[in-house]
Amino acid sequence: MTLDPLSRAPSPLPLIGPPPPAEASHTAPSGRSARVDPFQDGMDPAVRAARPVALPPRLKAVKARIIELTSANTTRSDNIKAVRAELDPLVDELEAWFAANRPRDEVAQTRGAWRSLWYDDANIDRDNGPFRLDRDQIYQVVRDGYYFNVSDNPVVLFGKRLGTTHSFLKGNYDIKDPAGPENRGAKRLNIVNLEFDDNRLRLGKIPRGQDLIKMVDAVNDRSRLTVPIPGPKGITGNLWNAYVDADLRISRGQQDDDPGVTDMYVLRRVATAES
Repeated sequence: MTLDPLSRAPSPLPLIGPPPPAEASHTAPSGRSARVDPFQDGMDPAVRAARPVALPPRLKAVKARIIELTSANTTRSDNIKAVRAELDPLVDELEAWFAANRPRDEVAQTRGAWRSLWYDDANIDRDNGPFRLDRDQIYQVVRDGYYFNVSDNPVVLFGKRLGTTHSFLKGNYDIKDPAGPENRGAKRLNIVNLEFDDNRLRLGKIPRGQDLIKMVDAVNDRSRLTVPIPGPKGITGNLWNAYVDADLRISRGQQDDDPGVTDMYVLRRVATAES
């Protein structure tokens, strides 16, 4: 399933801020064994075949605007507060509908491979020595009990770009506050209770066109050569879906070492890394 064809019609609302200068860089910003499961193309066939409650027309427009706004600002970090201010009421509206119409297979729908469209988590953008983060090439692969954040990391030393590596940050998780008939309509259910476990590096960019799920499975079972690097091992936090469907996921999250801050993440489903 593809995303809404946003390019066919002009936006009804202005994008946030002026476009970045042409010379601006696009660079800004667990311990369980791998399992065999059917999510080889990003979604379980049973999930794909399910018939969720259709979004009403108003919310289809809200969803399209969220995708348009975040896609237009993926690589930018200078206007994060302004984008978040526009996103909040849109996501709130979509989340209220999602809470009242939460699919029974929400946890299964969350699994698979995703590409980051936008986020405002400042912790992600922290430099790790000479390693930077390409905001346009961040992926997340969610498996049963663990997930990987996969990203391109340009290497910059004394202001000069020396090359690119890609990293695999692993988190283990379990689900708390599961959704059920007794709490139907409540928000913040099926919470991903996580702990970062490992961070590994490989030379070069993320291979384009390769199955992301197979790639992280190979990293997880050590059949794909990587080297360990410093990372947020032991840091804990939680994530929950404000909305998820066959092609879009909007999550909110809190990290325990950054109390009182709720970050937002907007991702679209993919199967492979894209240029």
